[in-house]
Amino acid sequence: MMGIIQTIKDGTITFAKLAGDMVATAAQFCAGTAGKLLSADKVWDAAAWKDLGNVSGTVDVDLNEALNFYMTLTGDTTINVINPKAGKSFALSIQQDATGSRTVEFTLGGVESTWYGIGPKPTITPDANSVTIITALVGRDAAAVYYSGGTQTS
Repeated sequence: MMGIIQTIKDGTITFAKLAGDMVATAAQFCAGTAGKLLSADKVWDAAAWKDLGNVSGTVDVDLNEALNFYMTLTGDTTINVINPKAGKSFALSIQQDATGSRTVEFTLGGVESTWYGIGPKPTITPDANSVTIITALVGRDAAAVYYSGGTQTS
């Protein structure tokens, strides 16, 4: 902090003088790191789609790492959301592989009964190469996820 104070001794405060360790990275923004400044580019970086690659079994969706995630199902999958924060919104883009018919279960911190649909429950389309988009919001107590979604046709 002393370096910053010495840097702005001339009385002019600029973003460049405050930059460096004071500005949150995209990951720090997602994690809610205290004591950091936000810059528009880092906030947009946090909103970029994070590629989880080919998935099967249990895959963790870490809300400390990003806000939007995409994946390709190569087997039946459980999507487990970790590090939820009350009020945080996120999105999932789930693509079937060329085989299709992969199933998906959802958990929050390993608990199944924590996902609730807003309106009709979205279904993961079983067609080969189909994409399902799910948007979600972490509840006020960070113990539930409320979601909606639909199918993107290509």
